[in-house]
Amino acid sequence: MRWNDRGFKCHTAFAGGAAQFYGELSINETGRLYSEIYPNWNWDLWKYYLGASSLDPNKKVSDLSAGMRVKLSLLVAMSRNSSLLLLDEPTSGLDPESRDELCQILKRWQKERGFALVVSSHLFEDIERVSDTILIIRQGKLSLERGIAASHESVRDLYYAAKD
Repeated sequence: MRWNDRGFKCHTAFAGGAAQFYGELSINETGRLYSEIYPNWNWDLWKYYLGASSLDPNKKVSDLSAGMRVKLSLLVAMSRNSSLLLLDEPTSGLDPESRDELCQILKRWQKERGFALVVSSHLFEDIERVSDTILIIRQGKLSLERGIAASHESVRDLYYAAKD
């Protein structure tokens, strides 16, 4: 399967830390918009994750905090019913409590749904909390692959060991 193949795109969802949404729409209206865009949209997942996210479905996107926008980005990505979820700096800009909550949500959702989760982040402790396997890529090449359970080293230690 190629990256520009429609099948690949249907099974892959992306959420970035600084996702842009239409500020004048409510969270529910945002869901309706994305349901028209993505053929694999699943309203049951939307309702389930919306309830788990503690977001007010009638709140305007422009009134959301940074943490709430990250939750909305994940909510949209998760509602696509994809088997691969790519996250770029998902906890960037969040306060410690919101980071903890987000990591717990990701771990729980991944366990419930069994999708593959790929996280790109500079926050080592967040990677440790949501990952089973660490891949470190330097200059486009895989420099380290290690299961977290098999390693007694922290991600930070693995990162610097792979640098040498």
